[in-house]
Amino acid sequence: MDARNLHRNPENRTACLCVKQEERIRFPAGSTLSSFMDKLVTPYLYGLSYYDRYGRWPWAEFSHGIIGMLEYAAVVDVITERFLAELVQQLQKDRGNPEVAKQLRTLSPNRHCPCGSLRAFRRCHAEAWNGVRRIHRDARALGVDLKVLMPRPA
Repeated sequence: MDARNLHRNPENRTACLCVKQEERIRFPAGSTLSSFMDKLVTPYLYGLSYYDRYGRWPWAEFSHGIIGMLEYAAVVDVITERFLAELVQQLQKDRGNPEVAKQLRTLSPNRHCPCGSLRAFRRCHAEAWNGVRRIHRDARALGVDLKVLMPRPA
């Protein structure tokens, strides 16, 4: 694969530097341009050069969109109420993916994967499945009812 096509948003051909939740941590509101370059752009460019040389990314990669957010949830230190709110917001934007909302309401390892493959979610995108399980566990600890947060479509 051509390294120039790695981590690019297909809709607008911009660089995808990291998942939104990680971006907020690395580049909080009020940060400088220099900080943006140091914390996001430089690692991205390093990752591209590493990929070009070794054929793989030097650290964990996440898919685009909601699947990437779920993969990130599997490895992030803490899932907060803000993370859950951002997840709901992304789901509302991504109306074409009801499978994720179903998983967030009620866990089911054999339900079809949200990517559309028709394979079991836990087998197709295992890290995203682990993220959903983690979200359920941490939401319970926060006292957040995911069934209320993720109402069924009318």
